[in-house]
Amino acid sequence: LDYRQSGWDKQLPGRATVPPVTSRTSVFVVAGNTLYRLDAATGTVGWKLTLPLNGNETVTDLTLIGRDVWASGPGFAVRVTDRPADQREPVQKGGS
Repeated sequence: LDYRQSGWDKQLPGRATVPPVTSRTSVFVVAGNTLYRLDAATGTVGWKLTLPLNGNETVTDLTLIGRDVWASGPGFAVRVTDRPADQREPVQKGGS
């Protein structure tokens, strides 16, 4: 992940499956089956979360709606609220 405008780049384990999404202060990226929140100014990892994916599921879309990050793919969607870990709601996963 390269954010030349901010002067940082970040190597994450795993391969990014979708383009990152950004807010004013954060960059969200999925690498492998892990969702990362990076500080937009510094690239520092704010938090990371292993997504509850089955072996055959791959994230194909990442969307930010308010403070909720949605990672989805064929037949599933995972919602993660961008809050400190001690204030974060449980991960919610739905499927069809």
